[in-house]
Amino acid sequence: MSFRKEIKLILNRRKSLDFKKMIFSKGAVEVYPKRKISSLYFDNFEKQSHIDSEEGVLPRKKIRIRTYPNEENKKYLFEKKISSTEGRYKVSKKISLELYNKMINQGYFDKMYGILWPLLYVDYFREYYLFENFRITIDENISYKIFKKKKLKRDTKSVIEIKFTKKQNEDFIINSFTNKLTRFSKYSNGINLMNLWSFLFNYLKIFLVDFIEWWCPRTDSNRGPIDYKSIALPAELQGHNKENKFL
Repeated sequence: MSFRKEIKLILNRRKSLDFKKMIFSKGAVEVYPKRKISSLYFDNFEKQSHIDSEEGVLPRKKIRIRTYPNEENKKYLFEKKISSTEGRYKVSKKISLELYNKMINQGYFDKMYGILWPLLYVDYFREYYLFENFRITIDENISYKIFKKKKLKRDTKSVIEIKFTKKQNEDFIINSFTNKLTRFSKYSNGINLMNLWSFLFNYLKIFLVDFIEWWCPRTDSNRGPIDYKSIALPAELQGHNKENKFL
C-alpha cells in the first residue's frame, strides 16, 4: 500500500488551456493518450460517503466501478478510494461482467457504510502528463447522470489533479502553481448538481405512501374498507403519482 497526496485545481476552459501551455513550456510530457472514463459511484441510503466527503471526515472512502467505454476490450474495475490520517490510497481490482451485474442488482456490503447501491455516473475525458516527477491529470467535459435515469448535467469546468507521494516536496508544488487550490470531489459535486437530496426525499415519500396503500385498504367488520386517503397525510404525499416516482 502506497500513500499519495493530491492537489486539485478547478479551472474554467480558458484557464485550463493556459495551464496546459504553462506546463508544456516548462517541460511537461504526455505519458498516456487521452481517453474517456466512466465511473459509477455507490452509496448507502443516507449517502454517508457523500456527507463524509463534504465534511472532510477521516477516515472516509468512495466506492465505484470504473470503465473505459471507448476501449475495445471493455473491463470493469472495482475501486475504493480511501482517505485516512496517514494519507490517501486507492485499491483497484478487475471484476467480471457477472460480478458487475450482481453488484448493480443486489448492491454491495461495505464494513464502514453498510449496504451500498449504484447511485451516480460521472463521465469525463482525461489527459495524462508528467511534470517535474509529478503526475498531472486533466479532466474535461465532465457529465453527471443518476443511475437508470436519463437526466444529465454537464460541468463546464476542468479538474486538474497533481498527484505525488508524501516524500515529495508539497511546498514546491504549491509554489509552482499560482491558481487557487481546493478540495474537490467529482462524486459530491455531481450529487449537489443533480439535487439528489430532493431525489432521496421523493424516494422516502414514495416508500411511505406505498406502505400505507398496502397496509390500510383492509376491511373492518364495523366500519368497512379503510381508505388511506382519509389518513392525515401531508398534502404533498396525498398527490403521489406512481408514474412519476423519481426526478
